[in-house]
Amino acid sequence: MDFLRLNRRKAVFGSGGIAVFLLVNYLCFFGLPDFEDYYAKSVEFTVPSGFSGSLVVSVSSKVRPNTESGVFRLKLDGEAKDRIIPKSVGEARIDSSGNLVAYRETTVKSFPTSPPYVPQYTDKLFVMDVKGIETQIAETEGTPVWSPDGQWIVCTNIDGPNGSDGQRDLSKAKWTTWKYAIDGSTKTELPLPEKCSVQDWSSDGRWFLASKYGDPGRDLLIDTADPAKSVVLIFQERPYTTRFSRDGTKIFFICWDEDRRGIICSRELVSDQKTVALGTETTVVYRGKPDHGINDFSCSPDGQFLAVATLDMRNQTGKIIERGHLELVKLADASIEALNVTHAAHIISVDWR
Repeated sequence: MDFLRLNRRKAVFGSGGIAVFLLVNYLCFFGLPDFEDYYAKSVEFTVPSGFSGSLVVSVSSKVRPNTESGVFRLKLDGEAKDRIIPKSVGEARIDSSGNLVAYRETTVKSFPTSPPYVPQYTDKLFVMDVKGIETQIAETEGTPVWSPDGQWIVCTNIDGPNGSDGQRDLSKAKWTTWKYAIDGSTKTELPLPEKCSVQDWSSDGRWFLASKYGDPGRDLLIDTADPAKSVVLIFQERPYTTRFSRDGTKIFFICWDEDRRGIICSRELVSDQKTVALGTETTVVYRGKPDHGINDFSCSPDGQFLAVATLDMRNQTGKIIERGHLELVKLADASIEALNVTHAAHIISVDWR
């Protein structure tokens, strides 16, 4: 799991954080004369031919939000673009029917008056239907994970104190995973191993895929019928953001190569009626450009492609350049088709249905 993601909204604050906070707010209102502001214009997508299904993409403004940030649905076979959630939110996930979107929204709760001046946030989990009706499910900061039948959402909440640098001290945090009914009527705490965070739910409904903080290279398959039972998956790499393939026979994961280049790899799941284990061979299915971080990825419904969201951030002659990119990767030969995105500063998540 990318545990840095848990603290990224707070990373701008720290020692002297109040000055940075005031500067950021100044920029939000007035901007910089030489800032290349991608959010001054509408976000546009150009889709290559030969693909099917829909992408649900969460786009966030970094400096000057406008009316074009939010969650978009892109129909790959018709190039239609619908802005289904008209505001900047966190990770957005669509259910198997394509009719419901779960997402997390963060708002500032309070501003402390003493160092390290780290604001307090409130995170809320919502589900929105095709009519645009929102239902608040819970207050939680985790990324929503849908059940295969679209009736449940699992989410891991992490609660604990901040360290001296203002960042969440994950070593002292309490990790709790809840299973929510999609109408918010019921919730059940799942008895997962300590400091585990659910990343995915297998398409056959049998397994949760979970990462364990403080134990890199070891993810868990957790029995959904009896969450107290788990199987340890041992990686040679240090993975984060792990996902099942659509047919449940592989695990995809993000890691870094020797050039600090974001890559996505896969490993087979070897199983019989009694046991399941991780295969020994690692296959690189996507190798990003240098200095491009991978924010998220998703398998196509037919399992033949990956959609990959990356972020390119650099400083060019005094200009802050931050661009979000989307690429469609063919798993059979690792060939890449760029899905052209204009004026998008930050693509938080992508989901392919």
